[in-house]
Amino acid sequence: VSEQEARRRALALLADVEIPDPESRIDQYPHQFSGGMRQRVAIALALCAEPQLLIADEPTTALDVSVQAQVIRVFRRVCRERGTAAMLITHDMGVIAEAADRVMVMYQGRVLETGPVRQVLDHPREPYTRALMAAIPSVHDRLHRLPVPEIGADIAVAAALPPAQIETVAAPADSAPLIRVQGLSREFDLSAGWFVRTLARQPKKVLHAVDGVSFDIARGRTFGLVGESGSGKSTVARMIAGLTRPTAGSVHFDGIDRWGDAAQTAALRRRFQMIFQDPHASLNPRWRVDRLIAEPVEVLGLAASADETAERVAQALRRVRMSPDDGRRYPHQFSGGQRQRIAIARALASQPEFIVCDEPTSSLDVSVQAQVLNLMRDLQDEFGLTYLLISHNLAVIRHMCDDVGVMQRGRLVEQGSASEVLDAPKHAYTRALMAAVPDMRGAQAPEAIRV
Repeated sequence: VSEQEARRRALALLADVEIPDPESRIDQYPHQFSGGMRQRVAIALALCAEPQLLIADEPTTALDVSVQAQVIRVFRRVCRERGTAAMLITHDMGVIAEAADRVMVMYQGRVLETGPVRQVLDHPREPYTRALMAAIPSVHDRLHRLPVPEIGADIAVAAALPPAQIETVAAPADSAPLIRVQGLSREFDLSAGWFVRTLARQPKKVLHAVDGVSFDIARGRTFGLVGESGSGKSTVARMIAGLTRPTAGSVHFDGIDRWGDAAQTAALRRRFQMIFQDPHASLNPRWRVDRLIAEPVEVLGLAASADETAERVAQALRRVRMSPDDGRRYPHQFSGGQRQRIAIARALASQPEFIVCDEPTSSLDVSVQAQVLNLMRDLQDEFGLTYLLISHNLAVIRHMCDDVGVMQRGRLVEQGSASEVLDAPKHAYTRALMAAVPDMRGAQAPEAIRV
């Protein structure tokens, strides 16, 4: 085809996958698109040759629920309208329930079970399939621990899953909160340099990433922040953890201003830790695991000798169900779930009271995610930890959190207990997020999912 014809077909494909303003967008670069838009462009690219079979490998992994709903809707529509068969590879059983007609369950290179989606999901025959279904947290109910085999057990040959334990929510104590966030704001200047702006007569461009956010976190409880990508959740977490200075507002930890006197805040460093979204990126690949875990102990001066440091490292590894011998290996020698447990061990090494968890399970499959969530719950029960959990997965938020805040465009639009916010949302945006969650329980969702 000619260049003009190719451009015309490309514009038609971009419009077909619902890219807004395709005439101007076609000349932009991938980094100028959001995650969901990049995924829709990938669908358009796959459709260029008018294939009979479209293979989608984890097309919604790491996307928030609203963008995931948009991608699923576009994917189903273009396949239906073009008569294209689709092969969907994913660990998200909710996506399977909404987008697929038949499902095949694989384990260690072998097909264990295949059949119509509802038959396999509602009446699984194989132990592995039953364990997968049990590992999925529900957005409607809260369990204390997910009924999955313990870390290290073979999930495919589990004779019986542990019984589900219904969570009993205790009322928070009347004592002062451990974390108090008041009027927190953060602005980023996106303007060009002064000289360029003067010549072009351009005004300053200021992004209000966080705008007047306030909430409390009681000691020993978990507060969840939820919202779509770009809503300001991670910026709030970085300000609370002391990694980004707020433009306005305050963060008080146990009555001490997190951004106040330097002498006071230095003493708080041991009591704070953070678990990042991608353990592969947050763990130095050149360091052995024992050195990675020992770093906060050494930097904060928490051990009097090398022997004491080694003992702390071994103790931290045991707490996350790993062997002290694993400390002699490098991060690349572990699976994704094991690397995330190493990141948790590093956070625990300084014996903190408060841990910021920024999307700690977003890149893990459902069975490994369940084991990590159970581990986090066990550690909270044992040490009285307080968590700030950031996630776009509402089921994870419901499973882990006592209280929830919903963020949209930098503002906290709704907050309250997890049951109040998720069972009876008051704000339209919260209701839209709940409507976008893939439904495991019934038939496919309607086509017109709009957020």
